[in-house]
Amino acid sequence: MATCNGSNLSLPKVINDPIHGTIELHKFAELIMGAPEFQRLRHLKQLGVTYLVYPSGTHTRFEHSVGTYHLAWQLAKTLKSRATTLETELTDDEVLCVALAGLCHDLGHGPFSHLWEVLVKTGDRFADYHHEGMSVQLVDRIIDQVIGSGLSGAAEFADFMRRRHEASGGTNRELIKQLILGGPEDQEIPPGRQFLYEIISNKRTGFDVDKWDYINRDSYFLGLNNKLDCQRQLAMLRVLPCGQGRNLLVIRDKQVLEYIQLLVARRVNHYVGYQHIKPVESVNPDARRYLLEASGSVETLCWLTDARLELLLTEHCGPTARHLMQRLVTRKMYSLVATARLALKDPEDKRKYESAIKKARAFSEDWNRRNPQASDYSTIAEFRKIDYGSGLNHPLDEVFAYSKRGSAGQRCSEKDLLFPDLLLSAIQVSIVRLYERSPGQGRQRQEAEREFLDGLAALGFMKTVE
Repeated sequence: MATCNGSNLSLPKVINDPIHGTIELHKFAELIMGAPEFQRLRHLKQLGVTYLVYPSGTHTRFEHSVGTYHLAWQLAKTLKSRATTLETELTDDEVLCVALAGLCHDLGHGPFSHLWEVLVKTGDRFADYHHEGMSVQLVDRIIDQVIGSGLSGAAEFADFMRRRHEASGGTNRELIKQLILGGPEDQEIPPGRQFLYEIISNKRTGFDVDKWDYINRDSYFLGLNNKLDCQRQLAMLRVLPCGQGRNLLVIRDKQVLEYIQLLVARRVNHYVGYQHIKPVESVNPDARRYLLEASGSVETLCWLTDARLELLLTEHCGPTARHLMQRLVTRKMYSLVATARLALKDPEDKRKYESAIKKARAFSEDWNRRNPQASDYSTIAEFRKIDYGSGLNHPLDEVFAYSKRGSAGQRCSEKDLLFPDLLLSAIQVSIVRLYERSPGQGRQRQEAEREFLDGLAALGFMKTVE
């Protein structure tokens, strides 16, 4: 009787994911995931401290990175199979580079999610800090470690990373880093290859696999009904010429509404989940000084996790930081006193809107200077912006679509849609909230609320009920 001996088979590692189902890992992905710098992502909650309000929001950047890898791999393979010209044809190396870039795109995140960047950016030294730049540094670090590890497959991995990427003239290693950053400067992008840099981080439309995964994953764990059909998007996306020598990722005209739904889901998640609480409004000078000095260090970032930063602030940064952390973990949040908002609905009003929010920021900063934490009744003003990911620009401005008849490069606009105003009623909304650090007497609260709302009303803001 014939027997089957599978001892010589090399089977890919398989992960069962609640969002995408079965995910197969390439051997190079396994090598990268084995690095301590990548394993650290298991200890960084994707939504930071949001779990204190939404108990199920405890998923980590590890599984989001794997999900982004999976979608990037699928989209790159799909685009390769549909290529109709040499300019739009993907090589096997490029497909793998796209997938590995998706895997590594969030390596540079600090603890407590985006709160880390807020803390870091309070110092002039790191005013331009972005986690993508740190991710690129960590990619180099991991690649060097794997190459020097002597692990099975390390030599093949080294050959791949050193191999020349013909279109850009660099190496595969450099391509992976550029894909994480959303591409080099425009003039350096190889002719006709713009679409390649839109898969992981689409600076033009924001319609990329990173957002596909985190919108679905975050909504799932927050219990929100915001779901994007990723397989449908994969089936319809095309690479088509869109003028000025550009080949871009183009959606089907019938996908425009789904694109808008993605933008709305992102905005809802930001309002309900990502910006629902303000956990730590300040850290005492010792803690902040440590964070600002250490934040530019790759070694320090690799050491910091959510738990370690919490321990640092609780045990080693003085009584103020300790008190704030105790309030955080015991859910003794600041009480909301009042909210005011200003919406930008017409792009023609940009200049007036920008002037108003600049004055509102100054108003908030002045308010906080006049209401120190040590005073008998202390309040704090917080300024936030919520938009569709395009800042002050209309999110449809840079979207191209193709029709059933194949006409490509069609720019989408509001006139192409039946009811865009119902979904995109405001391009951006600026919100200023007033909190009280500890409950005051009724008269104190009323006086603070009246002064706060009157000051913002003079700038065009209107009271909002939350």
